[in-house]
Formats: sequence, structure tokens, C-alpha cells
Amino acid sequence: MLSAASAAAVFEAIRTKAPTLLHAPGPNGLTGAYPIRAGEDGVEVVLPQGLTLEEALRINQEGQRLDGIEKIGSDGTVYFAERNMALLKETLGYECRQMPLAEVEQRAKELRAKFAEHLAR
Repeated sequence: MLSAASAAAVFEAIRTKAPTLLHAPGPNGLTGAYPIRAGEDGVEVVLPQGLTLEEALRINQEGQRLDGIEKIGSDGTVYFAERNMALLKETLGYECRQMPLAEVEQRAKELRAKFAEHLAR
């Protein structure tokens, strides 16, 4: 829902052609979320003074590791951290060390079923 709301705000800014400062996930294919300016000319990352794009990218990559994502491959495959996945396996009996984009819907259904089983216990 959050990503969809962010995307809608970006599309609205581009459609109305008025440059608008927003916050959006994955602008221009970057890992993480960034402050952006969106308008008829597209989307531009606008960082606070003194913060380089390289530093912002590093911060976002560290944050995703804290969320249990080891890395995201160039093809969009998500690689999950072993420690976090071990917790899911122990708690829910669910294990998924890597997830290609094509498997997202299937994996979401599987994980939802595991949560439902856990709640029923």
C-alpha cells in the first residue's frame, strides 16, 4: 500500500507537470527510498546537502540488511539473510533463501498460509 501510494503521488506530479518534492521507493532503479523531485521532466533524486548518492545508497543497503534482505540481484531476485530466514523456519516452518520476481505471488500465498497455520495453533 505504501509503495502504491508513493507511485500514485509521483504519477500525479508528472501528469500535472508541476515539480513536486516527494519521497519514493526505488527511484531510477536505486535500492531503498529517497527524497525526489518529480515533474514533467521525470524523477530526480534530491539529497540533503552534504549527503552523496553513494552514501545514501550505502545507508539504504545497510537498512535492507537489517530488514533481513542480504541483497537484491540485478534481475530483481531477493536474497534473504540466513539468520532471519532461520527464525521464519523455526517459527513458521517457512524457508525461502532467494525469491525471483516471478515467484513473488506464489511465495506471498505460501507465507500467508504459514501465518494462518501459526495463528490457529
